[in-house]
Amino acid sequence: MSKVYHYGCDGGSLLIGNETMRASFPNNFGDGEWEIRIEDKANSVNRNDYDFLGTVEGSKINVYEYDCSSTRDLTDPNHILCTLSGRYAVYASRGGWNGDMLLEKWN
Repeated sequence: MSKVYHYGCDGGSLLIGNETMRASFPNNFGDGEWEIRIEDKANSVNRNDYDFLGTVEGSKINVYEYDCSSTRDLTDPNHILCTLSGRYAVYASRGGWNGDMLLEKWN
């Protein structure tokens, strides 16, 4: 699996969660519109270009289009880029040259 989406942010982060929880992962750059790649570990891009931030795990993990989404946006399909299941590593671009992010499926 290899998918690319674009997210926007005014808080310098990527919002991941669902209707009962959410977490913001800093993108090492700041505000703007950036790319988020979803990759299988076997197909992963060069991780040396990214800083590891942590993991997320669950059966309904939403990746949101905007990091400052309101509570009512958390269940609105128009604000959800994709919904994932499993365990994913979260990475941010290294070096501060953009705010791109990587989610790599571990299992």
